[in-house]
Amino acid sequence: MSCQFCGGLRLCVRHHPPLVTFWLCLLMLAATFLFYAFYIRAFPVNDADYTKDFDTVLQTLSASKLCPRWNATAAVPSLQSSEDVANASVLASVTLPSSVNHSALQIRATARQLGMTGLDTDSHLLLTVTCSWRSAQCNLSDAECSGKCCVIVTGPRSLLPHSWSSLQCYAANPSRQQPPEELYVMEGESDRPPQCYSLHYRGDPGLKAMMSQEDCAVSSGHLLAAMLVCLLVALLLFVVSACWVNPIKDKRTPAAL
Repeated sequence: MSCQFCGGLRLCVRHHPPLVTFWLCLLMLAATFLFYAFYIRAFPVNDADYTKDFDTVLQTLSASKLCPRWNATAAVPSLQSSEDVANASVLASVTLPSSVNHSALQIRATARQLGMTGLDTDSHLLLTVTCSWRSAQCNLSDAECSGKCCVIVTGPRSLLPHSWSSLQCYAANPSRQQPPEELYVMEGESDRPPQCYSLHYRGDPGLKAMMSQEDCAVSSGHLLAAMLVCLLVALLLFVVSACWVNPIKDKRTPAAL
């Protein structure tokens, strides 16, 4: 019986190489699903679908033009005065433009202009970027805090970006500093004032959106289920191949002698 089983496998390998290749691909796919299922349980995973995080906001700002208000008739976006307005802060590797004569900038933009997607993306947010800041968790001499600026976002609570970082900050003695320059995120090239700026942001993995433990558990379960399906199909093909005893005959007419 075992010889017949091995013989069937040899016949399948000899006469059906595409089927054998497909069987090997199923095994590799099952191994890949198993690897990713354990990986997302053991290590933090970035959530590419979540856009309300500081990394997305700062990446979008670094690719945008920040311009001052250039005429008196331009509409000035303002925050709605309500109890829902709050703020969130984070320390980030942001470099102010060298041509700016202020130690801080205030940037007004909509949530859509900051790269956020979803509902209420036309609501306005106020970003304050200052390199003179204070923090209860660290000081300027700490290696984790040195060389970073404080980014404070003020706006509706539902649109505030998350940082996944315990380092929060606030402006140091704002009343004694020079008033920050007010800038706006500009769209298009028409009617743009001559003096515009660009922020330089060095990406920080700690500011990216991370999948929650619940989402990781659900995704891991789906990957394990897909792995089991691949293994079951591979096992079925293995049994069928082992039981194969009638290879496809060559239907070509033999040449006349």
